[in-house]
Amino acid sequence: MTQSSGAFNTLIRGCGQMLWLTGLMMSLVACADTGPRDIVQYQFQIEAEQPHDPTLFTQGLLKRGSRFYESGGQYGQSRLVIYQDNGRQVERERPLAARYFAEGLTELNNELYLLTWREKTLLVYDAGTLEPLREMSYSGEGWGLTNDGEHLIRSDGSAQLYFHAPEDFSVQRQITVTENGKAVTRLNELEYVDGAIWANIWYSDRLIQIDPDNGRVIGSLDLAELVRTAQPETSGAVLNGIAYDAEHNQFWVTGKLWPTLYRLSLSPEP
Repeated sequence: MTQSSGAFNTLIRGCGQMLWLTGLMMSLVACADTGPRDIVQYQFQIEAEQPHDPTLFTQGLLKRGSRFYESGGQYGQSRLVIYQDNGRQVERERPLAARYFAEGLTELNNELYLLTWREKTLLVYDAGTLEPLREMSYSGEGWGLTNDGEHLIRSDGSAQLYFHAPEDFSVQRQITVTENGKAVTRLNELEYVDGAIWANIWYSDRLIQIDPDNGRVIGSLDLAELVRTAQPETSGAVLNGIAYDAEHNQFWVTGKLWPTLYRLSLSPEP
């Protein structure tokens, strides 16, 4: 064996070891992404109920102090509503133009951001008066909307969540929501609470809790019993609407065309 051939064989062995190590690392990463994880299973208790407008096709719901802010969908029926937490006193209401199908709603810095379904338009309103302030455009559909204090976070009915800049609604990053390595689709209404994103899954009786850094599902709440309690009779009256109540550290939950809002306390299942 010549000196050059010996060096060549050494190089080949070194490359082979590097490839083996690279493959091992990739396998470990794949296992980390797809392996089973501990997902907190939550249980709930109904702490309070209040009337809810059964004509509202609920898309977005949030609570600030003693007020609820809600967006209702459907073409020709879409509107924004502010009402007191006794459910009986509507303070302000703004109908949308018939060309818009209202979707997710969030509040940031005293401004309300409202998605539209297929119109690719974000509508911005004054949170106190509901006066329109400006509009911004985006690609794709609008479903759910929340914020983490820095970004507006949008769902579009897929497994993707998009993080937008509030000033121009440009996409800063996006994540894929996964549960034990499998994509979770039909993400709808969103609520950001204590560093995690809660999401409705359209036509499901379940809420999921999502890690906003990597998209992994870290918690799950089965609300099938609540749906049975609500007894929605109208077609399409599915669970939708999550509002965090900071005063009680609880959640208000309702559905499209439901006559009742429910305040729930959550705890991990034993």
